[in-house]
Amino acid sequence: MRQRYAGEYFSGPALNTQYLGFNVNQPPFDDPRVRRALAMAMDKEKLSSETLAGYDFPATGGLIPPELSGHSPGIGLAYDPEQARTLLAEAGYPDGRAFPEVQGLASPSHKKFSCSDLRIQWRENLGIDVTWQELEWGHLLDALGRERPPLFAIGWAADYPDPDNALRMSMHSQWTGWHNPTYERLLEEARYIADREKRMALYQQADGILVEDAAIVPIYYGRHHMLIKPWVRRFSPSAMGWSLWKDVVIEPH
Repeated sequence: MRQRYAGEYFSGPALNTQYLGFNVNQPPFDDPRVRRALAMAMDKEKLSSETLAGYDFPATGGLIPPELSGHSPGIGLAYDPEQARTLLAEAGYPDGRAFPEVQGLASPSHKKFSCSDLRIQWRENLGIDVTWQELEWGHLLDALGRERPPLFAIGWAADYPDPDNALRMSMHSQWTGWHNPTYERLLEEARYIADREKRMALYQQADGILVEDAAIVPIYYGRHHMLIKPWVRRFSPSAMGWSLWKDVVIEPH
């Protein structure tokens, strides 16, 4: 699309984040070293550029995506296979030995675009083999609410453009079983602060705690792709995915 219709192609950020989640109350993911090892054995740049062909951005920050207030670029756990192997060995699984069988749950879009490649990366970098079961969206949500699987791939999309929606209102804590008193205190405090700068600082601090503990691992940030004809004027795209038509002019053509 970008090559054939370069003059009509438009791309912009979307307020959504695709991520991996872990059941932090069930072995082996009750050990944060294991969660961090899997995160650091994941080459997000390669997943984005090769597997997704640049369709989305690699998530090098936290759960809060770019273009949303409170985003912290570069706070994500960096790709470091050597450190990942060290962490996995410290957790009792040197070179992946004795690592239990794990099956993750994923929607069809994740299974197609990232999970199979993640399986290859983890096998090559850590010596572990994680399989994936593909479920339709509704069945995946039912499974997350019913059984809390050890590993899952899912996404969050903004209901309203505020970091409160990403960090407090999304379901990651319920699906992973992860609770952190400091994280929860920061989010509660931020709800009642009128000063925008102070409020964003609290959300950034909370996002950092979530990333550092690796209860979830952001994989990539969404991007909108559109073809807009040259006779369409004053079209204002929205990171929320809304179509804002009130100012659009369609010229004679």
